[in-house]
Amino acid sequence: MLSEPVRPLSLGEVLDRAVTVAVRAFAQLATVFAIALVPLAIAGAFGNNGTAQLVDRMQSLGKLGALTPGALAAIFRAQPVNAADIAQYAFVFLLLPIVFTAAIVIISARFDDAASDTRAALVRGLRRMPSALALLVVWAVLVFAVFVAVTFVFVLIGAALTVPLRSGGIALIAIASILGILAFLFFLALGALAFMLVSVAYCAVALETANPFTATGRSFSRIFRGREFVRAAFAGLAFLVASFVLSLIATGIAGLLFALLHVKVLLIAIELAAGIVSYLAQATFITIYYRDVRLRREGGDLRVPHTA
Repeated sequence: MLSEPVRPLSLGEVLDRAVTVAVRAFAQLATVFAIALVPLAIAGAFGNNGTAQLVDRMQSLGKLGALTPGALAAIFRAQPVNAADIAQYAFVFLLLPIVFTAAIVIISARFDDAASDTRAALVRGLRRMPSALALLVVWAVLVFAVFVAVTFVFVLIGAALTVPLRSGGIALIAIASILGILAFLFFLALGALAFMLVSVAYCAVALETANPFTATGRSFSRIFRGREFVRAAFAGLAFLVASFVLSLIATGIAGLLFALLHVKVLLIAIELAAGIVSYLAQATFITIYYRDVRLRREGGDLRVPHTA
């Protein structure tokens, strides 16, 4: 039974519900995300696949005994970007908000054991696309501004410590190292928290038909309540780390198989499957977390609309 409980969920329970919903609705959700990702895969099959190019170049350098860190950096810098690549990703950028919103609607319905119609969910995604894109732009500007401001503060702190460090001893160097580690952890936590804030705001756009600014305000009010922001930071960090590791594994497997078999279609198929699973996992996790946060904030037997 997936109906929402009358009590808040722990992070472990959120993950458990997310996995359960993802498994039960996998075919429906995979179909929705395939609408955006399959065209990109087809375009890659007839164009230049980035991973394939990287593997070929690395193999060539390896045979020459020149696979050094500097050579690897040069390979990545030399990756070509052409008009076709830009057109492909622009196409996906416009389609993703539609399918992502549709997935959120489907997941929320499945969470309530309600009927979830794919066509109706896609229609809702199409109607909410302008608001979803506007939300992403607002958050891109907001995150960039915060990042620049925080970076500027740390640069000032570093500049203030430069002179004492030059004349200081091991103790000052140790303090500076600790401050550097703390700064890294701070940026990590800030990024995880920003990810959860924009995720909750996106769910508000998808399910509450809120405009970008209202959705952002609701996101802040729901997460910055008591110690929820700490829970959100941990949840976001855990999800981002897991996604990064799984992405590395998928890319590594795809690259290894291509290096051994040189079958481009197989490489593209693996990348497509990994992309669908990645987006599906993200949509499921943030939707279940959003429902739980709303339950914590607003209480009661919360239900949200699932129709277009």
